Amino acid sequence: MDNDSAAISETPRNVNFKNKDLFRSDQVKRWRLQRSVEIRKETRKKFLDKRRALTSSRYMDGSEDTLADQSQNETELHKQMEDFVKAINTNDVEQQYTAFTYLRKLISMEENSLIQQVIDADIVLKVVEALESTHELLQYESLWIIINVASGSSTQTEVVIQAGAIPVLVKILSSDTIKVKELAAWALGNIAGNDPESRDCVLEHGALVPLLAILREHGGISMARIVSWVLLNLCRGLTAQSNWDIISPTVASMTKLLYHSDEFILSNLCWVLHIIIAGKDERIQTLVDSMVCGRLVELLAYPSIDVQVAALHLVGVITSGTDVQTQVTINCGALPALSLLLGGNEANLRKLACWVLSNITGGNSAQLQAVIENNIIPLLTRALADGDLNIRNEACWAIVNATFIGLKTPRHIDYMVSHGCIKALCDVLAIKDNRTILLALKGLENILLVGYLDRGLDFSEPNWYAVLVEQWGGVDSLQLLQTSDNKVICKKAYEIYDIFFSDDNEQDIINSIIDAISDSTHGFQFQSDDNITQSGCQFDQP
Repeated sequence: MDNDSAAISETPRNVNFKNKDLFRSDQVKRWRLQRSVEIRKETRKKFLDKRRALTSSRYMDGSEDTLADQSQNETELHKQMEDFVKAINTNDVEQQYTAFTYLRKLISMEENSLIQQVIDADIVLKVVEALESTHELLQYESLWIIINVASGSSTQTEVVIQAGAIPVLVKILSSDTIKVKELAAWALGNIAGNDPESRDCVLEHGALVPLLAILREHGGISMARIVSWVLLNLCRGLTAQSNWDIISPTVASMTKLLYHSDEFILSNLCWVLHIIIAGKDERIQTLVDSMVCGRLVELLAYPSIDVQVAALHLVGVITSGTDVQTQVTINCGALPALSLLLGGNEANLRKLACWVLSNITGGNSAQLQAVIENNIIPLLTRALADGDLNIRNEACWAIVNATFIGLKTPRHIDYMVSHGCIKALCDVLAIKDNRTILLALKGLENILLVGYLDRGLDFSEPNWYAVLVEQWGGVDSLQLLQTSDNKVICKKAYEIYDIFFSDDNEQDIINSIIDAISDSTHGFQFQSDDNITQSGCQFDQP
């Protein structure tokens, strides 16, 4: 089935990307969640491998050369597991430390098969007990083992959780030893990234507050980066109100950390805030109340694309809220910053800037006027002619949302038409993307309605906007689209042609204006329609 089969309806603009995604089945959601976990684990493993190679030798006893020689004989190394288990099960701390040290090194050199051997040897519980040891080096080695085991499969991570590691690790976050705190945070990040249930368990044990405290301590860039990554794992995919109740008191603390100088940390924090406030006006208000919008606007010009992208997503979520929340970002200077991004050369930044602007142009007439005063409409018109389909689609949303406001403020439509919006929308009718074509049709319909409305419904005078549509090839495109395989496009093209480009249609125009104005406060969005077919379009003869 054609993914672009969609109907347009006038409904309130909503969250994030305006709910344009047509596929939201539980099956697809589960697949995406599982795949995202797999990707995070792969990324985490690469990161883990790098960190293992950098482990400080001051915590290690024994000859590295000897271990290198041993690694040449994998069979011999695996046989040593029995000796390690015996040493770990003794009450001799020094024997345990030596066994833990070599065991950690072995896990670092092997794949998940050895992790499973550690689990099968039933020593994970002993390792968790060692996390609370007063022997600093033993605690250090046990943390490394937990990090390694928790970096394995979901089943292997679950063993760590069942052994009671989470509350102990959370307690270690308050340790006076920086290196120990860093490893405890890392282990919790591995656990939280396993699945939603593991993440919720870490949250419920109170990890969030001490993690934020670590960030405020300025304990080093390595520590701060790991903690910001852990925060991202803790907040990814949150939906339940109970989770929000845990996180909401910490939002203000998170926003203060947005003044950090490290781009990795800034990017992670922006994504964390984006995840936890998306889609809920009351959550967006919590962020707005923290007085962070000015800083977010500054980050739109940050010399790192990763930070800019994350900040754009966060600003976009705020502008998807109420008009008051959107106005706060405008008052903080968002429009000049968005104008610079839209006029730049980076395709992803241009696309995201168009998306944010589509939320703003979907607001109220004063906000559209602010967009106009910042000379953004000409940039959107040029973006609508861009070769990048994603940019064109988002620019089309921004233009069409503005035409809904223009139904009540015709001067705005006049301005948009004077800057080439009709030609740009007519050109869109020729592209191979049904969603964007439907958007353009709705935008042209709104503009044509204003063409009559602005002249007091005087049908004795020509609709100059209709003349321009015909001049720029729009009528030819409307006729061609009536043969489209997409029934929705076919019907909409027929309606526009029949109402605006045929004779004796005054009453149809009046009815269309009444319907459009009554719904103009809502904008519109795509909705899936199971009744839409792809078998072409036929109309009854009059």
